[in-house]
Amino acid sequence: MDIIYNNLKYATLTVQGNCEICKQRIENAALSVNGVFSATWNVQNGKLQIGFNPEKTNIGEISEAIAKVGHDTDKNKADKVKHDELSDCCK
Repeated sequence: MDIIYNNLKYATLTVQGNCEICKQRIENAALSVNGVFSATWNVQNGKLQIGFNPEKTNIGEISEAIAKVGHDTDKNKADKVKHDELSDCCK
């Protein structure tokens, strides 16, 4: 569900991962996108809660950034080379 509040948008993205190392990588990838101000990934349900400025970025760009570090999202497949480089736990 997407919510817009004071020109900021909040959305949920499903991201594949398994552990706390995945959590750190996924959150860092999301936060590396200009305009993202919050990203919290839940290890148990695979949901990433994102807060961002829609004038600077969008959910597609955030999803692409996560896929580039090796994690599938509900919008993008992971970069195969990066995915293959992940620890066995994270695949």
